[in-house]
Amino acid sequence: MGLLEEGGLDQVKMAEAARRAGVSSGAPYKHFRDRADLLRAVVDEANVRLNAQLDLAHAKARERGADAQEGFRQVGIELVVWAATHPALFRLISSPEYLPDLGTDSDTDDPNEAFWRQFISAFQQGPLAPDGPLAKAFRGRTLIHGLAMLFASGTLPKLGVGPARAREMAELLTGGS
Repeated sequence: MGLLEEGGLDQVKMAEAARRAGVSSGAPYKHFRDRADLLRAVVDEANVRLNAQLDLAHAKARERGADAQEGFRQVGIELVVWAATHPALFRLISSPEYLPDLGTDSDTDDPNEAFWRQFISAFQQGPLAPDGPLAKAFRGRTLIHGLAMLFASGTLPKLGVGPARAREMAELLTGGS
């Protein structure tokens, strides 16, 4: 993950990963078929770390007595902060080639994947009520993802709004303080 965060996706090479790990250049191939397999493992680990942060944000909101909407808002804010501080990882886990296959029936403990399965299924069945919970959650997720991507892509940092102000920017977007 360090290679990705330091140099971007182009710098993730099997030989460099082996060198940094202090093993022979062939050693990674005992664990990963190829670079794509290595990147899949990085995506999986990044998702574990991100989900841990989001779970923590949700738990803290519940401890403060927050309702479901405020819990959702706090999770969104934490997502933006994580994306701003781990831009290369966020871009990688947001890449379509690493998204789960939502077309298959799968039991999952991942609330994000469960939401998208439910939303896509309902959306394909017909129009959603604009004020319904799925439509509201979709709008919130889309806005938060857009802001997170503005940080991860480097757009906001280039404009002088760096990761240190990600929380402030996310709170502004979500209407909180």
